[in-house]
Amino acid sequence: MAHFPSTSYSELMQCLSPCEQPLIAFYDDIRPKRFIGPSDGLNMSPRGIKEFLRTLTYFPDTRKAKEKHFRCIFQFIMQTRKNGTPSVFSAEQFGCPGFRFYAGFQKTLPTFNHHFTSNGIPGIYPGERFYPSAASAKKSAEVLEGTTAKGKYLVFKHFSPSDTDKSIESIIFFGNPETIIGLAGLVRYATDNDHSVHSIYCSGCSSIFAWPKKFLSNGKDEAILGVFDLAARPWLKPGEMTLAMPFSLFRKILSIYQSTFIYKPIKYKNHKNADMLFGWNDIKRRSSYIHSLFEKSSSDDK
Repeated sequence: MAHFPSTSYSELMQCLSPCEQPLIAFYDDIRPKRFIGPSDGLNMSPRGIKEFLRTLTYFPDTRKAKEKHFRCIFQFIMQTRKNGTPSVFSAEQFGCPGFRFYAGFQKTLPTFNHHFTSNGIPGIYPGERFYPSAASAKKSAEVLEGTTAKGKYLVFKHFSPSDTDKSIESIIFFGNPETIIGLAGLVRYATDNDHSVHSIYCSGCSSIFAWPKKFLSNGKDEAILGVFDLAARPWLKPGEMTLAMPFSLFRKILSIYQSTFIYKPIKYKNHKNADMLFGWNDIKRRSSYIHSLFEKSSSDDK
């Protein structure tokens, strides 16, 4: 693994402020000593589905029934973001059956999921209505088939420059729209590709892991915007978005950001600091700088 420029990483994160420390996802055969994660997952066998449907009769509130059987990975990732404890998943401990597939622990998404996310089962469950039909849901999932786990565990944790010895599948940024726009601009610059940032309506877990992993397996340095999954949105802050990408793309960004719109060295008490031109951290400086650009442009036109 090539040397990771930790100084550049720190400076870039300063430029992206108030963007929090990103998360990384990678496979490992050794589970961290301290971790959080689901204790099991919904058994999608006919017997398991029957048990789930029986539960619906005891919980008229379908939300409570889902909480009993479906543990969204964002429920754990939110805690990882807050306290730094890694979230760990496996083929036996996956929480949501959809994530078992998107994490690569199952070859195909169970048929029941297609009904669950579309128009349900008549007379039993109304469905999420995210897709117009089970066939539509199936077609959407089939695009991501072929993903296989490279280890016993899938780990999500805060990124540290010392983690570059791992085979990182994706790096995930959380931030306000302004910060995510800045990151998207860096992706465009690094790839020189107008179509390098994707907006795909998909499950939240596939937007932060399965899709970046697919880009990587196809040899494409591209990113995906999220989270558009209405079932996962409650676990994010209001107005918060994500941008996830293969780690190879993030390395490219580190090598070019000082040549882009996002970087402008400023002097403060005889020290040079990086300043994000389009962030929320200093609106007055941003407005002043943009105004000066217009003045220079007008002067050059004369």
